[in-house]
Amino acid sequence: MPALVEMPADVYINHIRQMLSLNTCLGILGGKPDHSLYFIGYYGRHVIYLDPHVAHEYVPISSWDDMSTPAVPVEGEK
Repeated sequence: MPALVEMPADVYINHIRQMLSLNTCLGILGGKPDHSLYFIGYYGRHVIYLDPHVAHEYVPISSWDDMSTPAVPVEGEK
C-alpha cells in the first residue's frame, strides 16, 4: 500500500463524492510533481485511487481472488 495519502479538506469531500457519482465522471486526477493520484470512485468511507507512477505486471482477471485496489479512508463523513 502506498504511503499515507493526504486527503482534501472536509469541505470538499461531499463535492468529490458527488462528482465521482456522476455517470459522466471518469475520475479525478491531481497531485504535484512526481506525486499524483487518479481517484476513480469511493466505497463507504474510502476513496479508491490509482497511482499512475506504479506499473505492475499484467494479471488476468480470472486469477483474482479478491479486489485489492488501494483505498484510503475519508475523514469527516457526513
